[in-house]
Amino acid sequence: MSTIRAMGLWAVCCFAAFLTSCDDEIARDAVSGNGAICFQNLSTRAAPTDQVESMGCLAYMRQGGLYINDEQYTRRADGVYTCVHEYYWPEATTLLDFYNYAPYGAEGLTTPSGPGEPRVLRYEVPSDPARQSDLMLAVAKGQSGAAHAPVPLRFSHLLTAVTIKAGEECPEGKVRSIEVSGIRDMGSYDMDAGQWTLDSHVSTYRLENI
Repeated sequence: MSTIRAMGLWAVCCFAAFLTSCDDEIARDAVSGNGAICFQNLSTRAAPTDQVESMGCLAYMRQGGLYINDEQYTRRADGVYTCVHEYYWPEATTLLDFYNYAPYGAEGLTTPSGPGEPRVLRYEVPSDPARQSDLMLAVAKGQSGAAHAPVPLRFSHLLTAVTIKAGEECPEGKVRSIEVSGIRDMGSYDMDAGQWTLDSHVSTYRLENI
């Protein structure tokens, strides 16, 4: 079985992939202890806790702009995600909007770099399928640090995995390569609207020696 990740697919094999999300969750409680901002991944089929080892964090104050600029948060043994550079909650009346993506440092992903930039992710699918990430995003708006508790996150998939399998009626033989074409490989994701805007550029991906 081989897998290719893509933002949109119109392939010669007459199959299509569409952006999807998974939305079931199981909440868990924890306490950060020292008032530093930390996170709890709500375990779901889309993003099991043990699948997300690290995540990137963007945080914006409702008044004041960018507060955390693409910092890496990693999972501790107790399941809480913390950052080496600790960021503490502002006063309790200050609300923060969090945009967390996984995995951190995903190849081809560009995040907003300044407070005045739109809250948009830019993504270009790597040419090598082996380097394509299962990109996920969690948005948690209007969060307050009054309780000093980890921010609960619920991740959704931003990309679709295209799975190719031989059917039962296929004659015996060995598949040496698979090629899919017409893949739109660049686009921008509006994190507030939850929508992709795809570029017109398309690519062909080929798997060899499978």
